[in-house]
Amino acid sequence: MPQITALMSTYNSAHHVKETIDSIISQTYPDFEFLIIDDGSTDNTVEVIQQYNDQRIRLIQNKENKGVGACLNQALKLINTPYIAKVDSDDISHPERFAKQLQYMQQNPTLDIIKSYFEYFPDTPEVEQSERYKQYKAEKEKEHNAIDTPELIEVNLLRWSCVIHATYFARSLAIINLGYPDYRVGEDYALFYSAVKKNNKIGCIRENLVRVRVSDYSTTTISDAAKFYSHSVVNIKINEIIKLHKTHGALWIYGTGGLGIESCRYLINLGFVIRGFLDRHVKPPILINGELLPVKDIKTQKTAGIIIAAQPVRMEIKTKLERRALIEHEDFLILA
Repeated sequence: MPQITALMSTYNSAHHVKETIDSIISQTYPDFEFLIIDDGSTDNTVEVIQQYNDQRIRLIQNKENKGVGACLNQALKLINTPYIAKVDSDDISHPERFAKQLQYMQQNPTLDIIKSYFEYFPDTPEVEQSERYKQYKAEKEKEHNAIDTPELIEVNLLRWSCVIHATYFARSLAIINLGYPDYRVGEDYALFYSAVKKNNKIGCIRENLVRVRVSDYSTTTISDAAKFYSHSVVNIKINEIIKLHKTHGALWIYGTGGLGIESCRYLINLGFVIRGFLDRHVKPPILINGELLPVKDIKTQKTAGIIIAAQPVRMEIKTKLERRALIEHEDFLILA
């Protein structure tokens, strides 16, 4: 029996999936099954996969698109190997990724899941010149890779998704017991957040073992992603949000970007009392569900019960609130 299941879901991935598959079948550690669940692709993704004559590849085709969370949960029922290596359909694994992650896991029996360092790479020359890509390389990549001990991972996963999904390698039983939620966006954070809550230990190999592709996305796609992701993270942290709301009677949202606005709208729909938004400066009120909510300067706002929904400055705002004697998880929480 193979030792590892390389687990990948695909959906309209024809443009990139060959590079990804090539990086997996050329691994220096050969003893694995490559389980691919195609989630109802309407392009020629399946045809690209079927061109490979490799007995390790096991392709399952869904007739209809179920969404990535449901698709991965489906895959977990088909895994019989001791270990899982997650693969994303547009990223590229280092040739020694499986060998190094397997060895590290065997040498660290107290760990259930491990991640690795990674690096972003641009899909096109246009993406390479974009401010988004430059910000990812200069800030986001370093921020993720800096969280590289079990202690740092445990603390930070309660705040934000500091484990890149495409880098994880795990004991299969741990992932099967956790399961994926039926989310189309944010299923990875839900998995790792649940792992921490259930005392699974997560470590890190301090080597770049995965290259993560940065592609160009339309404004509509980004807007939809903010909406779906905000719903997911609210659902992931709903018990903590209920506790915060019960303690303070109402909530403020720090952040007036897509995550903050969509989270606010969703929380109101769920019945939470939202007093308004906090930001660095006073801004015009924001219309949410037919109601104008104020935007106040955080410097002058003393009310607790704050949800931080501004990813680029999450830790900066955390520090500012703690300087005012507010306590994380009691007076405020970081949403994502």
